[in-house]
Amino acid sequence: MGNSASTGEAGFRVLRIHPGSPAEAADLELFFDFIVQIENESLCTPEQQQQQQQHEQKLLPHRPLRLLLVAFPTRQQQQLMQQQQKQQQQQQQQQQQQQQQQQQQHKQQQQQQQQ
Repeated sequence: MGNSASTGEAGFRVLRIHPGSPAEAADLELFFDFIVQIENESLCTPEQQQQQQQHEQKLLPHRPLRLLLVAFPTRQQQQLMQQQQKQQQQQQQQQQQQQQQQQQQHKQQQQQQQQ
């Protein structure tokens, strides 16, 4: 069971999506999306909701607290990381192409000098 503090609801984290399933058609994101309701029924009990509200009340006063934080990148961060990776790959490809061109030019110069 996952917990999403941003919505104040508990639910199930999407860990697997079967190909061709309605979840795939709905474009659910692995690890980022939580299922918090099924057929308009909340997935947490009133007791769990009350307990979560008590935890949230502890966070309201601005005083030091010891917390365990687990952070997952947001979709926007994930997209940004993917863009950065693509840019790095493109830069590496360009560098490799430049090196190959320089090697070819060097070989041509050597061949010309030998003649």
